[in-house]
Amino acid sequence: MLKDEDKRLDLVTRLLETAWTNFDRRRAYEWKFSLALWTALTAFIALTLRGDLPRLSGCAVPWVLIVCGIVVVGLHAFFEENVRRANNVDKARAQTYEDKLNGQECLDIPWDAVKAAVDKLLFKKQGGWSTFVQVGITLILVVAAGLIISGKL
Repeated sequence: MLKDEDKRLDLVTRLLETAWTNFDRRRAYEWKFSLALWTALTAFIALTLRGDLPRLSGCAVPWVLIVCGIVVVGLHAFFEENVRRANNVDKARAQTYEDKLNGQECLDIPWDAVKAAVDKLLFKKQGGWSTFVQVGITLILVVAAGLIISGKL
């Protein structure tokens, strides 16, 4: 019996480590993606201000800028929302495994309850400051780029 208990304890420990590793790895990619996007937008703004890119004029320009801005901000928001949801799942899994290890209740893990909690988190709408900040910075840069390229700034 002790051997089975050790195996299950080892299994739960590995599951806990895997959940936190996935969470940390995803957070790193989330910020790398945002920084790459912000770098591209900032470079675009700098090149336009320096005069290397022409400023546009015409009646279609505002609509093109609005559509492009909505697409960029929308894609970034979509990416961030999906990363946040996946992080919530990993966080919930890790917390469940950690609770089981702290209580040494590895023998009777209620896997159905864990799955139900994870499924509930997948579809639960929660705001996150990280998502708000990252998409907000993208929105500011997109608006600034649009104003600069249209000659309003």
